[in-house]
Amino acid sequence: MPLAVQLVDWLVVGAYCAFVVVVGVLSKKKQEDADDYLLGGGRLPWWAIGVSLIATSFSSLSLLGWTDLAYASNFVWFQLQIGDLLAIGIVCVVFMPFFAQSKEATAYAFLERRLGRASRWVASALFHLFVLARAGLLLFATAAAGAQLLGVTEHLGWVIVTVGVAAIAYSAIGGLGAVVWTDTVQLLLVVVGVGACFAIAVALLPGGLGDVTARLQASDRPAFVDPSTDLGRFPTLLSSIVAYGVLALAVAGTNQQAVQRYLACEDLRAARRAALLGWGIGAFVV
Repeated sequence: MPLAVQLVDWLVVGAYCAFVVVVGVLSKKKQEDADDYLLGGGRLPWWAIGVSLIATSFSSLSLLGWTDLAYASNFVWFQLQIGDLLAIGIVCVVFMPFFAQSKEATAYAFLERRLGRASRWVASALFHLFVLARAGLLLFATAAAGAQLLGVTEHLGWVIVTVGVAAIAYSAIGGLGAVVWTDTVQLLLVVVGVGACFAIAVALLPGGLGDVTARLQASDRPAFVDPSTDLGRFPTLLSSIVAYGVLALAVAGTNQQAVQRYLACEDLRAARRAALLGWGIGAFVV
């Protein structure tokens, strides 16, 4: 049975859709060349880029998957943020100065200059395959939720097409500027929504937050660090720093979605501040 959709729900959705369209149109008006389209012309504030860095990797699947993993693996799942921070530090010190000096618009142009055109084509193709696979999964999840909410699950295909066209439209029209600003609003909505859900859930529980805290302290849940060196366990402090740290370094240092945002910053200092802000917000959300 579909959930009840009230007038206020439609007003919120309508206001958000209108905002997305306006952002795309305004961003389009400020575009004079490819640099404006791909990098925002260097006019985007570092804090908005920092929010966008974490927002582009956050989704409804992250919200569902992270909470499930965190509950199953205890608070030690938070250790992964250590690997993230180490990766961001390496990117800020080693990668970003190189990006700033190269004056390229993509991460893969660097490969062509250093290793030849074939390396650029291969890396670019792999990135596109990754993005298509991830975007397809996220698009399906978003459309499935929307179809369930509207009670039109039998027309899921059309909902997928509608959501996909809307996402492509504002991205294609407004370029990176539109993406960054909509990312900022999206993450704000997620944080506010999650906060509201948490507050309501705690308020409805017998005993409230005090009882939750007492039960938590009486169990084995408060552990934040697992010092085990067992390679078969995850996450441990070792795997968080080494294994996950390597993965985070690849994402933060070579993924075009991150590199493009670094290059859109006004200067090297702004890029570093954006990267660190993105990590801080990500840790807070986790």
